[in-house]
Amino acid sequence: MSDTVPSLSKDDLIKPVQSLLQSVSAEPIDWQIKALTGGAGNAVSMGVYLVSGTANDNGQMLDWKLVLKMICLPDDEGWKATASYPHQFNYWRREAYLLETGLLEQIPVSLIIPKSYGIVPKADNIVWLWLEYFDSQDDGFWDLERYAHIANLSGQLAGYFLQQEKLPDYEWLNRDFFRQWSPSLSSSVAYWHDLEQRAAFWNNPYIQELLGDIENNALYQFLQLENEILEKLDEMPKTICHGDFYRSNLMAHKIDEATEEIISIDWAYIGIGSIGEDLGSFSKSRKCFKS
Repeated sequence: MSDTVPSLSKDDLIKPVQSLLQSVSAEPIDWQIKALTGGAGNAVSMGVYLVSGTANDNGQMLDWKLVLKMICLPDDEGWKATASYPHQFNYWRREAYLLETGLLEQIPVSLIIPKSYGIVPKADNIVWLWLEYFDSQDDGFWDLERYAHIANLSGQLAGYFLQQEKLPDYEWLNRDFFRQWSPSLSSSVAYWHDLEQRAAFWNNPYIQELLGDIENNALYQFLQLENEILEKLDEMPKTICHGDFYRSNLMAHKIDEATEEIISIDWAYIGIGSIGEDLGSFSKSRKCFKS
């Protein structure tokens, strides 16, 4: 993720602003850009920004807000090795293809997915995504009722595609995500093949506070039973999965004092997976992203 805030011109803004305001006569007259959190740690993301301003629509002044997400094929060879081709779990252009096809636009599920207001190829292997902005209005505390509600929404999404006669078969959809991702986890977590360094990692007080001691550590148990678990997943019914269904990619947006909607962002890992994969990721996130 880049630390540099991009410079935007009126030409960059006019089409997404007109699309948002549903008016071909609207013209942006001033704007500000602010970096948002998101994409950190993944070189496919060049940055996520809130872009806001005022537009003149035949003399009427209108405020507007958009999210600009900039994605790219990384130059770094290590990152490029996981992001160059559609079958790779970190394929850099997947989210752009998702928005272009409108795959999730008509599904009868209460989980809210930000609308697209522009998909703009820039230089070679760079794309700008103009997305709907939501003010999360999240007070930071998530109670069990909210977790249960989101788990239900995850089930709705999986259940909808499970009931379809045929799953979407776009080439860019993720496949075998866990089989691709788990080797990188095994090699990067705990120096897995070095017994001395492995012991030092799992016995580290911070790791034990975060994940629990070895006897109660789900990640440690997963790595011990990795192949068996992956084989069981292969046997389960297939559906469409978000692929990165953690609290950091979910927002609570209040409509009024009694009603809220849940926004799901960052669909860069979307693909065909086993039913329950997203729910498993989400239940894990409650411990890792503490309320």
